[in-house]
Amino acid sequence: MIRTEEMGGVAAEIQHGSAEILSLTEIRRRAADLIEDPEARKAVDAYLVMAAGLDQLVEGVANKRLFNQKLEESVARAQRTGIPLTLLLCDLDNFKPFNDKLGHKVGDEVLQKVGNNIKRHTRITDTVARLGGDEFGIILPDTSLVHSLVVADRVLTSIPNIRPTVTQNSLVPQLGVSIGIAQFAPGENAQTFFERADTEGLLIAKQQEGKNAIGLALHPGQHLSFGNLRSTILSDTGISSQQQVALINHILDKTFLTSK
Repeated sequence: MIRTEEMGGVAAEIQHGSAEILSLTEIRRRAADLIEDPEARKAVDAYLVMAAGLDQLVEGVANKRLFNQKLEESVARAQRTGIPLTLLLCDLDNFKPFNDKLGHKVGDEVLQKVGNNIKRHTRITDTVARLGGDEFGIILPDTSLVHSLVVADRVLTSIPNIRPTVTQNSLVPQLGVSIGIAQFAPGENAQTFFERADTEGLLIAKQQEGKNAIGLALHPGQHLSFGNLRSTILSDTGISSQQQVALINHILDKTFLTSK
């Protein structure tokens, strides 16, 4: 009989041995390689989701417990090395009607598609997590404020295109997202860093008419150079000049600043 601490050890060995947040399917595959006994595999399978730090609803993203752990580790690293660290908090706008009008099964499908969408716009070294309900968190290590704005804008632009698999499209509400951004400031801890992204950045985004906006929580003394934003986007040779200008204008239109 495999003990609980052994099951947790298997899950931790799999998850923390990887640079990315693994899907449940991949964890199960790797567990099969580590555990030969079929009965033991069944026992550990029921424990994997929680112990490996995966969200139980949205496949392939972290749960809040793993998110908090990754945030603590990322803050410690940023404090030690001075390498930039940025945090994005995403709160879906107009999600409740999906559950109320179309049912919780459709709402769950939308959350899964949102998780997949966010992961498409992030790297395997980033941490994407569902923090509860319709709120997601994204930890972006080695990421400047300007580059995090580009990531946020891509998420902001793509989320409204998400549609569930239903036949009556006229009943489908228009989904949106409010995003709060904060870049780590020396001397902060994980809690104060998170709170600044939440109570300042996300709050100002949700206060905008129509929501679907980005709130940037600058720490005291921090400034955003829109000249740097422009030059960073213009250096991206993967898009045309017309697309570059459109992206710059969209970010400037959708981003609201706050600082104490």
